Amino acid sequence: MEFLERLKAGIKDFLEENTKLAVAISVVLTVALLGAVVAVAFQDPLPKKKKKADIKPPHPYEAVQEFLPPKGSNLTEDYYFSREQNPKWSDEEFNKWFTVPTEKDREELGEANENLINELLGEVP
Repeated sequence: MEFLERLKAGIKDFLEENTKLAVAISVVLTVALLGAVVAVAFQDPLPKKKKKADIKPPHPYEAVQEFLPPKGSNLTEDYYFSREQNPKWSDEEFNKWFTVPTEKDREELGEANENLINELLGEVP
């Protein structure tokens, strides 16, 4: 209790000695409070939650015109205007297109990935 009495007396003495400063502090606090009340009063209401858009599945592509071959007469057998994709490669396709990566290739790929990760993480605070 004695502490509170001394605090009250100290504040009372300060206000009596520094009347202009006390009035200035009171005015600043009052203006700040009024400004906060006005800002809250004129604030836009919270935006309503947007409804999720109905996403329709895309319709299948229908060609309006025939496909035009590229300019030049050097079409190879690998150029197709359209083809059906098989879910699995045949042995012939596997041997033609797939290359088994070597240990050196895997190490180079790992180093490249590590460099990308280090570059990204180096900028993280």
